[in-house]
Amino acid sequence: MTISLTVRLLALACLLALPPNVPAAGQAAPVGEAGHPAPSGAVKLWVLATDAHRKLVLDLNAEDFQVFENNRQQRITSFSPRAPEPLALGLLIETSRSRLYEPDPADWRPYSQMLHKLLRPGDRAFVTTFAEEVATPLARFTSDLGQLDSALQQTFSAPPKGTTGLYDAICALSEERFAGEPGRKALLVVSDSPDDYSFHNRLQTLERVRRAGVTVFSLLPWVDREGQPAFGAVQAAQLFAAETGGLLFLAFNRRMLAKDIDGIRIALTYSYAIEYTPSDIPRDGKYHAVRVKCVRHGVRLYTSQGYYAPDS
Repeated sequence: MTISLTVRLLALACLLALPPNVPAAGQAAPVGEAGHPAPSGAVKLWVLATDAHRKLVLDLNAEDFQVFENNRQQRITSFSPRAPEPLALGLLIETSRSRLYEPDPADWRPYSQMLHKLLRPGDRAFVTTFAEEVATPLARFTSDLGQLDSALQQTFSAPPKGTTGLYDAICALSEERFAGEPGRKALLVVSDSPDDYSFHNRLQTLERVRRAGVTVFSLLPWVDREGQPAFGAVQAAQLFAAETGGLLFLAFNRRMLAKDIDGIRIALTYSYAIEYTPSDIPRDGKYHAVRVKCVRHGVRLYTSQGYYAPDS
C-alpha cells in the first residue's frame, strides 16, 4: 500500500554543499526521531519509508528492518506500523522583518487544517513565533483546537518586527518546552531567512534538539518569489531535518504551501515505531550514532541519526 507524499527537493548545489555527515533529502538515511532511552535502556525510533516515486510504503514488517548502533546490529524488541505514542507538536513561525515571505491573514488555515486532521486524543500542540527571540511567555502545550486556531490567526495578522534569532528560539523550546515531554516530539519551523542574531550557533542548536529528542520539520515558504532562498536558510533547514529525522519542504506558491503542510501531517501520521535495547546499554552521556536499513529493495528510510545516552 502506498500514499503519495510530496517532498520538495532543493537545487543540487545546495545539497552538495552540506557537511559530509549530513544526508541529502531522499537518500537512504534516517526521518523520525531517536528519543532519550527509557530507564530500561530501550531506544525508540520513528521511521518513514518511501519508494522510488516518493510514495509512502505502509506494508513493512519488523523483519524488513535492521537497526545498527555504532555500526553494531541490534535486536528489535518492539514494532508498530503506526506510532502509538502521544504526539507533542510545536509550530515555530518566523515574524521578523528579515523574512521575505509576506503572509496573507488567511494563510493560517492550512496549519489549522493540519492540526485538526492530525491531533488524536492525548496529542498536544503549541503555536509560537520568533524574531530576535522566541515569543514570551513561552506557549504551552494544549489539546484545545480553538486555542490553537486563535494563536494561528494572531500569528498571521501580526506585523513583522526585529531580526532573525532562529537558533536561540529552537534552543529555548528544546530545553524549556520539549525536554521531559513523553511520547513523540516534533517541531515545525516556518522560516525563510538565515539566522543573523542568535547567541547559539548551528551545531550547538542541533545538540540541544538531539538531547531533547525532537524531530524537526523545516518549511521554507518561498511564495511568489524569484530565484532561490538564502543559502544559509536552506543549509540550516536541511541540517536540522536530516539529522533529527524530519523533512524539508520548499513552497513556491500558496497551493504548494498547503500541500506541503499536509505532507508534514502525512509524515507524522504514517511513521513506523521501532524499539530496541542496545546490546551494551550506554550510560556515558555521549552521542550514539544510529542507522536503520530496509531489506526490501527500493525502499528509502528516514529516521534520526542517533541519540544522547543518559549520564549516570
